[in-house]
Amino acid sequence: MSDGFQDAGEDFDAPANRLIQGELIKFTNTGTWVARSGEELSGTLELVAVGTTRVVQRWNDGRPIETRVLQPGEKFPNLEELNATVPRSEWREGPDGKLRGPWEAQYLVYLHNPETAERFTYPTGTIGGGIAVRDLICRVIWKRKFCGEQVFAVVGLSAVPWKTRYGTRPRPHFEIKRWEGLNSDGALPPTEPLA
Repeated sequence: MSDGFQDAGEDFDAPANRLIQGELIKFTNTGTWVARSGEELSGTLELVAVGTTRVVQRWNDGRPIETRVLQPGEKFPNLEELNATVPRSEWREGPDGKLRGPWEAQYLVYLHNPETAERFTYPTGTIGGGIAVRDLICRVIWKRKFCGEQVFAVVGLSAVPWKTRYGTRPRPHFEIKRWEGLNSDGALPPTEPLA
């Protein structure tokens, strides 16, 4: 059904090449996972973590105006140096009340619902979100050392308590429910290998 299908134009990318794949999901300060519409996601939802991407983005008026996708193994650039090149008039107030520059590092996790074939993207530039993503990647790397590259984590979207300087708060957590191996045809290929 998909042989030869092309959805790109000379002046636009195919949806499959965009950073946000499927529906964007967020983790709230109250410890819930929600869709872009604000609808809370079910606590029983199980998704396959199919890949990750790391980006550095320059933001203006709540939108990314410049994006650089990092290659596997490439280090994040020094954000202090990047932001020092931008006039202070483009800086914005952060959640802590302090000014912060427009350049931000982000992780994106790509998730797939095996029951409905829906796709989801979880982007995060927060410290807690970064911990959740790195923890997931670490566990996948170790599992693949023993079971091969075609093993994927089936996760539940949950929260764990996290001690911060503002007190204990919830942070996102990908709770591994089980592991799924793919067939030789490579169904559910990752958009970028978890690395």
